[in-house]
Amino acid sequence: MPLADDDPKKWIYKEHTEVKHEILRKYLEAWIKILGRYHNTVCFFDCFAGRGLYTNGELGSPLIIMRAVKDVIRKFDFLKHVELTFIEKNKNNHENLVKVIQDELNQDSSGYSGITIKNIINDEFADIADTIVQDCSHPSFYFIDPFGFSGIPFDSIKKILALPRTEVFINFMIEYVYRFLPSEGHARSIEELYGIPNVKALTEEEYEYLDLEAALLKIYRDQLHQGANVKFTFPFKVNSDGKLRTTYYLIHATNNFKGCEVMKNVMYNAGTKKQFGYLGPAEGQMAIGNFDNLESLQEYLADIFNGQSLTYEAVRMQTANDLPYVTGDYKTALLQLESKSKISIEGKGKRGGMSDSCMVHFTPVTIEDAAEEVKPLEVEDMEEHSQSSLFDF
Repeated sequence: MPLADDDPKKWIYKEHTEVKHEILRKYLEAWIKILGRYHNTVCFFDCFAGRGLYTNGELGSPLIIMRAVKDVIRKFDFLKHVELTFIEKNKNNHENLVKVIQDELNQDSSGYSGITIKNIINDEFADIADTIVQDCSHPSFYFIDPFGFSGIPFDSIKKILALPRTEVFINFMIEYVYRFLPSEGHARSIEELYGIPNVKALTEEEYEYLDLEAALLKIYRDQLHQGANVKFTFPFKVNSDGKLRTTYYLIHATNNFKGCEVMKNVMYNAGTKKQFGYLGPAEGQMAIGNFDNLESLQEYLADIFNGQSLTYEAVRMQTANDLPYVTGDYKTALLQLESKSKISIEGKGKRGGMSDSCMVHFTPVTIEDAAEEVKPLEVEDMEEHSQSSLFDF
């Protein structure tokens, strides 16, 4: 039998949870600093807030959020007001959460000046999503971190992302989707999660070129782009501690390119050996992709932008959803391409610095030119290449 949401065993702090919270904290600090310069009020919603504290006293997401906001307000006087809303459906968890938050405020009441706990709601996120969306007109960040995959209907995510200056950070529990995909009893929940019918048939008919995990992730991201019209998404793979399987993906969705780049940098630095994922102690040496090989990035950029001229920012923006690289990787790869006379860069600083407005001119390469550069592959190389992909998450 599955554990109840308020069972203490469910609230034992895990290493992968710590990584998730680290990403949340660091991005939240950056997000508030950026938006706080231009808006008097910003809002944060913790949609599956939990108990506030874990079994052995570790901080839950509500206190991590509160303390991160408090630290930013202390450091930056331009930030005036942050509103926090916490949602937890389990009655016992909600009662504990209210107590934990009140204790935190009592311990440092002056430190939380400028922060309003707007509400601590005892309800199901899916049941009140429409209400909280209508009730907020400020820039908002939604942390959506359920135990399973039910209770986060795509229709609610779509309405949230339709608001201006709004982002979501979703714990997409792919292990459970994978496990229950064949079950007719779970079909409706999975359809609500994706916002489309016949997800299983879709993996077999339109995404058959991918393994099932990759297909399930891609369909959801495609829905965010096509169904919710969001511009940028990026996933962070999380393995359970000590097990060689994916538990969930943390998916960031935003219409702001700056936010996308900041989150990618946060994820990159939080991951196993600076990968876009936490692979767990048992898999710590495994790489998700060939991130150290900037030759592959160079080849990819030279191919897709062949003969084009565009800004440095546009190069990154047009590939942000597809490539597991951060800003510094792009700069290094482009400078290396320039040294090979495959591109020219207009507007660099005296020391090689590149602003977003620098123009990158990609040298046209004909089919004949490309053929001359191709080296014959040995049989072993061809077999290895056919089984791996640089951009396979």
